[in-house]
Amino acid sequence: MTSPVPVTILGLGLMGGSLARDLSARGVRVSAYDPSSDILRDAVQSGVVQIALTEDASPLSGIVILATPVDVTLDLLPALSSRLDPTALVSDLGSTKSMICKAAIQSGLGERFVGSHPLAGDHRSGWSASRAGLYENAMVFLCPTATTTKHARREMASFWESVGGAPVEIDADDHDNRMAWISHLPQLVASSLATTLAGGGYGPSDLGPGGRDMTRLASSSAQIWTAIARSNATSLSQALTEFQSRIASFVEALRDDDPEAIQELFRQASDWAS
Repeated sequence: MTSPVPVTILGLGLMGGSLARDLSARGVRVSAYDPSSDILRDAVQSGVVQIALTEDASPLSGIVILATPVDVTLDLLPALSSRLDPTALVSDLGSTKSMICKAAIQSGLGERFVGSHPLAGDHRSGWSASRAGLYENAMVFLCPTATTTKHARREMASFWESVGGAPVEIDADDHDNRMAWISHLPQLVASSLATTLAGGGYGPSDLGPGGRDMTRLASSSAQIWTAIARSNATSLSQALTEFQSRIASFVEALRDDDPEAIQELFRQASDWAS
């Protein structure tokens, strides 16, 4: 029986920590690094991580996963090629892919890099929020570079299937445009709604179930989302502009006291959600 390919995870937050838990439970040897020595020690003591790495450890072998915020991943890639075993494959877990795939090529990693984006996040973050089963039945977008080998594509698809994911290959630019609308726009809407409520003098405890549902995402990590928004600024700006126009339509209809226009706006939304 062939032994599972060892996996190295750089970053043990929600995504990296959850992945480590799933892999370890399946008998995969997991090596990991995290800037927090306390988190790394806990991961080792709990048996989730078998080998604790230093920040500049090398060579990194097997499948190397950058489970770091987008901006950190962009900083890590240039120096990574010199730290890799010749047969190692590389992926990341970031919410945007175009800039990262370009950086992988520029760093000499294009042939063995496949960007990954599991649709399995949470408004919570960190090692304490990580859990086994996070990726079960989750769609995982895979974004190869222009030079990624067929072997690397196959291996990364099999890797995600091994933890219960459903991999789907997609072009990096198409991925980012899609995410701007279906993921990043909802986050910015929730964040804007939260600050609007705060400006009106209302806090989370004042909200009913609907308001709490609408603002749940607002508690997401500001650091992580700043990096995501900046790396997808063009597509996200376009989505936000369209959202602004919808809000403006409501404002105009209310100011004109136009019941037909108001009802039509609600009807369009209801039809979409039905």
